[in-house]
Amino acid sequence: MIRKKILVVLGGTSKEREISLESAKSCISALKKNRVPSNKV
Repeated sequence: MIRKKILVVLGGTSKEREISLESAKSCISALKKNRVPSNKV
């Protein structure tokens, strides 16, 4: 089985930057819990 690495894009320059950071944090946490390789950008 081929394991893919997930890229999580976060941040930005809009007013919703903080929401993006929090959402990304949750996603990365869930990915780690399920041992899915990921990186953030």
